[in-house]
Amino acid sequence: MSELCVVVMSCDKYSDIWQSFYTLFDKYWSDCPLKVYHISETKKLNHPKVVSLVAGAGTEWSERLAWALAKIPERYVLFLLEDYLLIDYVDTKRIIDLVNVIKAEEAGYMRIFPCPAPDINYKEYKDIGLILKHSPYNVTTQATIWDKEILKSILVPTETVWKFEIEGSKRTTQIEKIFLGLQEKNSRIFKPSDYPYPYFCTAVFKGKWMRGAVEHCTKEGIKLDLEYRPVESSMDEFYRVYYPKSPVFIQHIMDFVKSRV
Repeated sequence: MSELCVVVMSCDKYSDIWQSFYTLFDKYWSDCPLKVYHISETKKLNHPKVVSLVAGAGTEWSERLAWALAKIPERYVLFLLEDYLLIDYVDTKRIIDLVNVIKAEEAGYMRIFPCPAPDINYKEYKDIGLILKHSPYNVTTQATIWDKEILKSILVPTETVWKFEIEGSKRTTQIEKIFLGLQEKNSRIFKPSDYPYPYFCTAVFKGKWMRGAVEHCTKEGIKLDLEYRPVESSMDEFYRVYYPKSPVFIQHIMDFVKSRV
């Protein structure tokens, strides 16, 4: 589909992850019919099927993305980050079908991995919902098919990736097009393989490999440089999983315990 491409957003300091990302990409989407663009600062990716775009040293995350989008001719982009490691086969037909929904509904984007999930149901669609403009993180960097012009309009070159999500979510109130996303298939058991681009969300947290991602790469026969990028500790994992779900007084206790460990 010539209207759609894949954009893998990265940076030089995450170049150690590229080999694992593309090894799994080549395995689980070996028949990918789309042009793939890889974005970084100065380090070029050496891959026969990928166009490596280097924006230059010292460029901010949003600046690099805006610069790259200006060079990409396709109207729609499947946006990914370099640590979205595939864990199962990609459903190309479903992705193309979702692009057709975007066009039919004149949507600004289609989030294809429900993190977070849509706010309400939308029309007669059973598995597609509407993302409200006032919702927190209505703009995220999770796997999303974007109308390129809408994505460009939200970007502010000086913003980091984190500010892009927070401040970009505020700027969407000025956009007329609706935002759509895939609904969670089973709210009790979240399975990435239920979605057309099934990936480990995410493989790196606060600069460290998540333990599950390391286990996945080991199972796939991928050797990681754990001296360059360490693995999160058991305490890190516990804190990451349970801290956001805990009441404030429990968070205070966890903070106290962590400060003493």
